[in-house]
Amino acid sequence: MRWGVAPSGSHYFAAFPFPFYNRLTAPDLADLWAFLKRVPAVRQPNRAGHPLWFAALRNAVAVSVTPFPGPWRPDPERDAVWNRGAYLVATVGRCGDCHTPRDWLGAPDRTRFLAGGSGNDGKPSPNITPDDATGIGSWSSDDIVNLLKTGQKPDFDFVGGAMGEIVDATSKLTDADRHAIAVYLKSLPPIRSATAAKKE
Repeated sequence: MRWGVAPSGSHYFAAFPFPFYNRLTAPDLADLWAFLKRVPAVRQPNRAGHPLWFAALRNAVAVSVTPFPGPWRPDPERDAVWNRGAYLVATVGRCGDCHTPRDWLGAPDRTRFLAGGSGNDGKPSPNITPDDATGIGSWSSDDIVNLLKTGQKPDFDFVGGAMGEIVDATSKLTDADRHAIAVYLKSLPPIRSATAAKKE
């Protein structure tokens, strides 16, 4: 779960979100494993993936050049709410997976964290830094909380596609956790993005 290594010793592709689970605390990893052990078993053989050789190579390179710092540590200069939001975004929220652009090797561009990316479904993902022109700078914390709870944007449109699936999960968070995510996102440095997709 933390390093992407199967019991056989083989390595998982990064489609399995171990780069984000890498940041989970040991108690949260233990809780996740306890939950998974309680999920009813399904008898179904795994379907083998057949990635193109260059896609598999790019995936392997992306994993090798991505830093895996291990369990997340709170920032002592920030309060508990900010730290909770930062933790959720960095771990189970996996916001950077879609919303951070990647370089030609497939590694996340840390200098443009959450400034919009290509997304996992082939559609551009919007900039979710507080940039006024291309991000969510005009959104209030309540706007972010409402999107995470209902999928509704401030313009009364609703998110769809991959983000719609994410909202299905974030709607199950507590109000306090959704608020913490909003506090964290609003605190980030604004980054101007050239992407056409924005404010989702």
